[in-house]
Amino acid sequence: MPEDIEDQIESDALQPKEVEADGVKVKNHSLSELIEADRYLEGKLASRTDGLGIKRTIMRPPGAV
Repeated sequence: MPEDIEDQIESDALQPKEVEADGVKVKNHSLSELIEADRYLEGKLASRTDGLGIKRTIMRPPGAV
């Protein structure tokens, strides 16, 4: 899903914001709205991963028992 948003942001950045032809007007989402949606979806994806991003290990010096 995030790839879709990234592709949408890239394509919208290359196209005009508003187009009118034969009385039909089409307006895209603003780039800031698309970036905000991408950040929201990335946050949702990050919250689904297991753990807290911290790994606990026990470190023992080579000469210790």
